[in-house]
Amino acid sequence: MSISLLSSDSDSVIAEKLQYLGKGKVLYEPCYRPGISLVSIENPDHHNALSGKMMAELYRIVGHLEKDTNDNRVGVIVTGGPNKAFCAGLDTDLDFAGQYLKTPESISAMNKFMYGILARFSRLPLIAVGSVAGPAVGGGTELIAAMDFICMGDTAYLSFVQVRNGLPSPWGGARRLIERIGRKNTLRILGTAAKVHATDALQIGLVDVIVTDSDYSLVLESSVQFIQHFIDANGIKRMPWAVRSMKALVVQNEIQDTEAELMLIQSTLKRSNL
Repeated sequence: MSISLLSSDSDSVIAEKLQYLGKGKVLYEPCYRPGISLVSIENPDHHNALSGKMMAELYRIVGHLEKDTNDNRVGVIVTGGPNKAFCAGLDTDLDFAGQYLKTPESISAMNKFMYGILARFSRLPLIAVGSVAGPAVGGGTELIAAMDFICMGDTAYLSFVQVRNGLPSPWGGARRLIERIGRKNTLRILGTAAKVHATDALQIGLVDVIVTDSDYSLVLESSVQFIQHFIDANGIKRMPWAVRSMKALVVQNEIQDTEAELMLIQSTLKRSNL
């Protein structure tokens, strides 16, 4: 199969080109729990690294989430599937990167594609929680940076190896990390290609919950319980559409779009109890 990724390609064209390249899969369960969707990154033979096929699937899943009109949906969990890793970044196997990402233009096109996917994901009106039971490396840390919150197993770690590969932060993770943990911490962990263990990540505010067992199911259940606080905590229910609107307001504040903020407030008031 002869496929060439071009920097002039639209995201939809790149998705079509990537959809048959490599192995693995990204699964989407829209109703994993009441009010919660689940996205699972699964490529067990390659530590859940992202192949072209998986990138195309993630692109389509984000599209589904953007079009979701279910006002009762409050959160989405992203997990690495039931094996030892969360995500090892780009799949460098010959089935994908080793064969199809050989030119600067093709690499640039792929990075632009993933940058757009994660930017759109981070702006979803949903509470996004990363369920990290195992290592997140390289591009896997870029995924982590797009989450609102992170639940992490106590033996898991994050490894920001991008600069070892001659890259800065190609999928937008650096900017999001600055917002989350500040300039100094971001420079330190990105610039030194540091391995950040769970306790250190909690201390600097990168991780929100440490699960005292890195068992996949336990970390996933902890992520469910974390989102549950946005749905019903101590018998006090939250209005799902108001939570969605609050997330959207936070996103609009980040991009300083006052007009959109006012429109969103007006639309939310129609559904409020005021």
